[in-house]
Amino acid sequence: AGAAGDPFDVATGWRIGEPAWARWRMRAGNRTAIVRARGWREAAEIRIDDGPVLAASIDWNGVSEAIVVVDGVLHHVVTRLDGNTAWIAAPDLGTWAVDEEDELTAARHEEDAGGQGSEKPSRYGDDLLHGVLL
Repeated sequence: AGAAGDPFDVATGWRIGEPAWARWRMRAGNRTAIVRARGWREAAEIRIDDGPVLAASIDWNGVSEAIVVVDGVLHHVVTRLDGNTAWIAAPDLGTWAVDEEDELTAARHEEDAGGQGSEKPSRYGDDLLHGVLL
């Protein structure tokens, strides 16, 4: 790992003690989840909605490929940006499009779903967690 750089330039910010959580509302298909991450590429923690905090790391080539480890499970991941959409593919997990969603758009999707919310997540709480590491 290289020099830490300016702590005010990182997504999780700076404070005394442990790193702060960065928070995103992510949407993949008809599922929306709050994704939180903190730490560093080689030693991160992630949390999806109210799920458990999971250990994670990423070794990214800086272009489009990464090795992602979540809760001890290794995944080879390929990514591609298409405007504001991140396409993420992993041989063991499939391919999906992930978008960051603002509060107003999320409320509209919730209303369109009849107030039922998103369907219950699968492995790791939701496949969206891989996108936040990329």
